[in-house]
Amino acid sequence: MKVKYVLVLLFFYFQLGIANASGIEGGSWGGKVRSGPGKEFSQVGSLNNGDPVILIESTSIFLDGYEWFKIIYNNNSVGYQWGGILCGFEIKIAGTYSVCEKDNRDSSSLNRAVNYNWVSSSNGSVMLSKMIQGGQNRNNIPLFLCRAKFNGGIHPGKINLKKHKGCHIAWGGIEYEISNPSNWEYAISAANSLANQRWQTRSGGAIPSSAVKTGQEANGVFLYTCRAKFNSGIHPGKIHSEFGGCNIPYGGREHTIFEYDVLVN
Repeated sequence: MKVKYVLVLLFFYFQLGIANASGIEGGSWGGKVRSGPGKEFSQVGSLNNGDPVILIESTSIFLDGYEWFKIIYNNNSVGYQWGGILCGFEIKIAGTYSVCEKDNRDSSSLNRAVNYNWVSSSNGSVMLSKMIQGGQNRNNIPLFLCRAKFNGGIHPGKINLKKHKGCHIAWGGIEYEISNPSNWEYAISAANSLANQRWQTRSGGAIPSSAVKTGQEANGVFLYTCRAKFNSGIHPGKIHSEFGGCNIPYGGREHTIFEYDVLVN
C-alpha cells in the first residue's frame, strides 16, 4: 500500500493559532486533486461531483478569481484543489464557486446518526480532521464544538482555531475563554465520516428527547449543546430548559437566542 498520504499526518495534528488552518466542510464539483496549489503540480487524486472535502488551508494563490485550497478528501488523503471546482453544501464558501450541485456524503447532515467522543487537546494540539464543526462566524471561519470546566460545572461552547486560545463558553452573562488545555475538551465523531452529526430545531427552551448530554451545571443539572444564528453567523452554545433558549458566547457577553438547533444522537 502506497504510503503517500502517510497515515495522513497521523490524524492531521495542528497547533491552535495557525492562522491559515480553516477546517471548513465543503464539497467538490469533481476533477483533479494536485500535489500543490496550481495546475503545474502533479495529479495525486480525483473527485466526483458532490464528493465531500475539508478545506484546511487558504493558500492565497488565485486562478481566474478563485483561490486554491489545501484539502482533506477521501477521509484522510491530502492535496490541493482549485476553488472554481469547490463548493459548500448548505452555503457558499468564500473563495469557492457556489453551493454544491450534488451531495455524496453518507446522507444529509440531518440524518447521519453518530456517537460523540470528547478528547483533551494535547498541549494545545487538536485532531482537525476529526473535529465537529458546529457553525461558523460571519467570515465563514468554522466554529468547532468544545466544552470546558468552569465554576464547578462543565459548559458546552465553541472554538475558533484561527483566533481562540481555548474553549469559549458563556456563563453569568459573560463570555469566558478557558485556555488551560487540561480544563477543556473538543468533540469528535466516533463514526468514520466527515462532519457526521445531527441537529434538531427547537425554540423557547425545548430540548429533544434524543439530545446529547454534553455538560452540567455545578448543581448537577444537565446541559446540552445547541447552536443559533447570530450576527450573520451560526454559533455553538449551551442550553437547558430554564434558559428559554440557546446561550451563546459572543463579543464578551452571553446571549440567549430563542430559536436554535440542539445536538442529538
